[in-house]
Amino acid sequence: MHAKFQELVQKKLIARGFEQREHVGLIADVSQYWNLTDTSLMQIGCVEVPRGTDSTGSEIGYILNHSGSKKVFVHNGAQVDKIEKGLEEFGHKVELYIVLDDSVPSGAGENIISFTSLIKEGEELVK
Repeated sequence: MHAKFQELVQKKLIARGFEQREHVGLIADVSQYWNLTDTSLMQIGCVEVPRGTDSTGSEIGYILNHSGSKKVFVHNGAQVDKIEKGLEEFGHKVELYIVLDDSVPSGAGENIISFTSLIKEGEELVK
């Protein structure tokens, strides 16, 4: 079951435009979601840019800017605000946030989705 679920995630990431050698942020603490995301990104050839949620916004902003990461997985919705503030000094924009624990901030833009919605999109692909 886990392998099928992981394949579903990988297919959806590819359908969303994730590419080999693309730098992708993973700002999260270790959890089952982190493990699934980590493995899926590696399987499709992305370069993971990991940090824990205890990192400061300016530290994460610097790292994402330096790596050119435009897509970022975050542990929870609070990380989005922290990262956006940290990115202000660099002018770098994240195109897509995927919130692993599904706590998408209210009023979030279309560039912030939950992990569950990503999975549902993936299920549509394999029907």
